[in-house]
Amino acid sequence: MSQQLVALVLIVSQLVWACSPRLPGRAGTGTTGTAALHAEPPNSPPPATAGGTTGCYYVWGTRELPILSQMLQSRLAAADSLIRTSAYAFGEECRHEDGTTTFLTMQTDFRVRIPVDSLTDEAAMGDRIGRVMAQIGSLPVDEVPGSRPGRVEFEFFVGEVQSMRLNIERSRYDTEAPGLEGADLFEHFRAP
Repeated sequence: MSQQLVALVLIVSQLVWACSPRLPGRAGTGTTGTAALHAEPPNSPPPATAGGTTGCYYVWGTRELPILSQMLQSRLAAADSLIRTSAYAFGEECRHEDGTTTFLTMQTDFRVRIPVDSLTDEAAMGDRIGRVMAQIGSLPVDEVPGSRPGRVEFEFFVGEVQSMRLNIERSRYDTEAPGLEGADLFEHFRAP
């Protein structure tokens, strides 16, 4: 029985170690502002506790980025004042034994809510995707935390009842979207 218990403990510990993401990224403290998002250099080792051991475990997490959200919102307002957008950092929260946490940003994701006259007007929705992605792509790199490009979640809506969501990975958009516009752009990224 004790050999089975030891084997089980070894398997569980290997699974926990294997499932713990160890991706490089810019660190942040969870507060707002550029300085707070770059509190630790990229790839810095986790903080050590007394005795020299690492005293934290990782949990997926997000942090709203209100300054970046406002920057993008003001850029998009010129084209359409009804578009609503927000930005948030996605990453890992390192929870230390003493109860404190450190947030490690992997990527910045965006939510964009766009009113449309019809959910069947793919040309209009594709044009809006192109305008929004161009604005996101023109944001200053040092204002967009994380080492990965992230994604954009579009919600097109008519009134308060009908809506359609579309998620687009920014790296995929950069690779596949050149030359596409309107309905072709929308259809290309629409889930089958």
